[in-house]
Amino acid sequence: MTNERKDVNTSSTLQLTETTEPTMRGRLGNAWLIDMEAVSRRRGIVNDPRAAVTLPCWIASAAYAHPLWSHYTIMCVALREVPGLPKATVGLDGATHEILVFALDPGTKPAVDDVPRILHPINFAGQFVAADDISAAALVQQAVQDVIDGTLNPDTDFRRMWVERFSGSNFLKPGTMDTDFIARVGDDVIVHGMGAANVRNLQQIVNTAATMGADETNPQ
Repeated sequence: MTNERKDVNTSSTLQLTETTEPTMRGRLGNAWLIDMEAVSRRRGIVNDPRAAVTLPCWIASAAYAHPLWSHYTIMCVALREVPGLPKATVGLDGATHEILVFALDPGTKPAVDDVPRILHPINFAGQFVAADDISAAALVQQAVQDVIDGTLNPDTDFRRMWVERFSGSNFLKPGTMDTDFIARVGDDVIVHGMGAANVRNLQQIVNTAATMGADETNPQ
């Protein structure tokens, strides 16, 4: 097997993740940093304004997360105004950055120097507050490490885990949060959907609070 394949749009070849040394290794998968400069060259774009807001982007392998696809792209963008780009939509007061998680098309082989072939709808999109780009990139890198270690699942059934880590601001995007779940963010409890599962979860929260209250009033 060769570690390159011919790009249908250019005369260059793609550096496939399956034979490219991972940037990070985990217990259940690996992760590769996407070469954004190489992506721009491949697309023939010079001085791409998106480079000013695009932080390091990753491809992570997580075969444990879903039976039909094994790779995900996890990227972060800065929510700042840049000439040549539409004004960023901020759904969380004070948000400085946004993380995006997509499953990749299993019919294509992901490459570190090409635009990932993503599946829709998006798995997760959440805005958050960071001191600067370096801090935001570090948060995203830790999320990627946790994905390949198996402690942060990138599948849509586990969106609550991402909400707890980042935010629920993506509720503003129709179709991105269509799964009933309850997540705790700081001292707040976010409830999305009122399906049977959430009704049971809410009842459990009420029962737990009542039990804890009773224990406090009747110390052993």
